[in-house]
Amino acid sequence: MGRSYFVEESIQNYLLSLSNNFNQKHVTGILIGQTSTARDFIIQAIQTPPKEEPFQNPSKKKGFHLDETDEEWITEHARQVSRMLTGGLAILGVFLIVPPTLSKEASNMLRRLVFAVDTSVTRWKVVKLSEEEVYDRVTVQMCSETKKVNCRTFDVKDPLSSPKPADWKYQNGVSSTWPLLQCNVEVDLRLPVIASFVEQNGLKNWALKMEKCYYLINGQMRDPDKEILEVHKKNSRASAHRECFSIQLLVPLMQDDQGDCMAMVQECSKNIILKGVVHCKAYIHSNKPTVADAVRALKRDLLDTISIRYEMLFEDVFSSNEDERGKGQKIDHALPQRVFVQASSSDILSCDYIFRDETFIEVKERFKEMFDCEVSEDKVDLLQETVSVPAVCPDVEICQEHSSMVLGKNVEKQKTAGVALAIGVALLALAASFFYFSD
Repeated sequence: MGRSYFVEESIQNYLLSLSNNFNQKHVTGILIGQTSTARDFIIQAIQTPPKEEPFQNPSKKKGFHLDETDEEWITEHARQVSRMLTGGLAILGVFLIVPPTLSKEASNMLRRLVFAVDTSVTRWKVVKLSEEEVYDRVTVQMCSETKKVNCRTFDVKDPLSSPKPADWKYQNGVSSTWPLLQCNVEVDLRLPVIASFVEQNGLKNWALKMEKCYYLINGQMRDPDKEILEVHKKNSRASAHRECFSIQLLVPLMQDDQGDCMAMVQECSKNIILKGVVHCKAYIHSNKPTVADAVRALKRDLLDTISIRYEMLFEDVFSSNEDERGKGQKIDHALPQRVFVQASSSDILSCDYIFRDETFIEVKERFKEMFDCEVSEDKVDLLQETVSVPAVCPDVEICQEHSSMVLGKNVEKQKTAGVALAIGVALLALAASFFYFSD
């Protein structure tokens, strides 16, 4: 028996709307949701934004085949959207709306797309899925005339996997009771940069350390195998609304199996210091989620948001500030601020990243293009992270001692060996410092 997909009812209306206004050769899009051992959940469908095509004389147009679909455009859209998802959410598949004349070609096209999209959205991840997690991804084919839906899954871990039938069931309020997990994390990282390209080994080492973090849930230790909602089961009213959990991550000292502190000497051309406090959010399904499932979703949100900003920093700085590179010079930059956006009919939040010179207008335009939705200003939370402006320190000798002190108010310096990564209300976005060394 195949997997079961419980799908938000609003998606049915969305797909019908796309098929009723069908004036294209075909419509492609992605499906967002969350997996669990027994069943999967789809909470949002987003069509691929149209790509501007060069003008072509209608009289010279030939018959269209799905093989002509711009696969690179579709996968790039999926990659961009995946960076805007909060913890626990992922792109679980693709959909395709075609006329009856192209229905035979659609199956092969969907197979290629679902593998290409998965490769695109997982390539930038610092931490990959573990062996015990779900690798099935869904393809949905809809006929533009009959409105019939054909749902199949592929195991993306196996390039030769054959399609399996799956159940596609619409349900109201799929994510309305999903628990929300929140955590404020203080980050203090010094990352070596090899040559002049983005090298993620430093981030990967830090990610492994964070994966081994201990945690407190609402200030208490919890058994990782227990259900996170177990405490609230006796209260019938508690299941009717979203539960919120505050998480603290407790970082152990970096040690190897013999108990010796690990150290590594590495030659590098630059140093990057990331320092600040980030706000993390994650959602976990309500189908008997364990404590381990919930904490893993939150940790991955932490790792993803740091990795995304790290890449955005390189894209911004190394493309526009070539003239600032100097021997022994230090340059301070404020990393993009994370903002949270309600971009669907549910109150599940997505996110965006804005630089200091950007406003709500840029957020609105990006969500219109990436999520195919209009976002009002009251649906955007700009206050979870408040950017502190770092001061430029030109003297490298002084900077090496004080370069990381770019946090603003409301953040207390932690000096203990096992640092409890703080939970608070006011947050500061990350700031980055660069040190350039001579060859």
